[in-house]
Amino acid sequence: MSNLLRRISSSEKLNNFKLWIFKNFGIYFKIKRFLPSTMEQLRTVLLCNHYNIKYVFDIGANTGQFANYLFKLGYKGKIISFEPTSEVHSILKKRAKNIENWIIAELMALGSTKGNIYLYKYADSVFNSALQINSDFAKDKDYLKVISKVNVPVNKLDDIASKYFDISASNYLLKIDTQGFEKEVLDGAKIIVNNASLIKIEVPIKPIYNNTKWTFYEIISFMKEKNFHPINFDIEGANENGIVRTVDFTFLNLSKHKL
Repeated sequence: MSNLLRRISSSEKLNNFKLWIFKNFGIYFKIKRFLPSTMEQLRTVLLCNHYNIKYVFDIGANTGQFANYLFKLGYKGKIISFEPTSEVHSILKKRAKNIENWIIAELMALGSTKGNIYLYKYADSVFNSALQINSDFAKDKDYLKVISKVNVPVNKLDDIASKYFDISASNYLLKIDTQGFEKEVLDGAKIIVNNASLIKIEVPIKPIYNNTKWTFYEIISFMKEKNFHPINFDIEGANENGIVRTVDFTFLNLSKHKL
């Protein structure tokens, strides 16, 4: 079967047909075996299994897409999801209701200080952020229209993490997808960072949010200084000119694990 799939996927006639479909209808598809190289979410689950990850901090959960993939692909540990906007938080709670290992934290944002923060809510909630999207990028994109600006509570992850498990004794993954607000989350999670086995974080190559404080080189330098090594990545978005906007990186804590 594997040889048959390999021949099919490498067929020049099939590849020409796929390119014709793409050129005429804007649809592109791949036929591949279900391998780590095929799917980033599968790689994440395999890494969790390999490094004995028992807990995942899912920061910026939205409606639970990330956690859902992990559970569907065989992750057996617990996931603690954080989401700061009320409507999306309600959807997240309903989605997790019947999954015992899926814990939904109370509604809050995470940042560098305790208090309150204003969030921009967009037509597509995936883009909700404490930062406003660049007007040039948002132009003519209805899904990037600002619906409202809301005030939400914000906490430091270092201050609340221990209510979920013993962070000094457990292997865990810290996943941060906060639309340009990653540095602030990490500034409030210094203890968590030092003890994390894996950190999965969005790295902006060409930021789409105004006042994004962290760029590619700054994040890489930070991770290197903390003795984290990149072991997995995935392209999250690219523009019409082929320029990659965001890369999703996973880093391994070399102070705790061997590469």
